[in-house]
Amino acid sequence: MEEATLVHEAELTVDGASYQILVYRHVDGRYFALTDLSKNDIVINDGDSLETALAKQRSVLPLAIGSRLILAEFRGRSRMPAGCQL
Repeated sequence: MEEATLVHEAELTVDGASYQILVYRHVDGRYFALTDLSKNDIVINDGDSLETALAKQRSVLPLAIGSRLILAEFRGRSRMPAGCQL
C-alpha cells in the first residue's frame, strides 16, 4: 500500500452518535476519507481534493450507518451496540 499522510480530522453526528472522519493524502496527490464503524467495518471514499473526499464521506456515512441499523433490526437486534460487528 502506498504511503498516506493524515491531513484532516472531522466529526459527523448521525442520530445522536458521533463518528470520526479521517482524511488522508496519498503520495500521488489523491485524497481518501475513512471512518471506522466497528473493528471490521470501514467506510472509505476518495476524491481529487480534501474537500471532495470529505463531502463524499459526509453524504454517504448516514446511509451506511442507516443500512447497518436496518440489517441489525432484520437480524433481530433492536439497535446496533457501539463497536458491534454485523
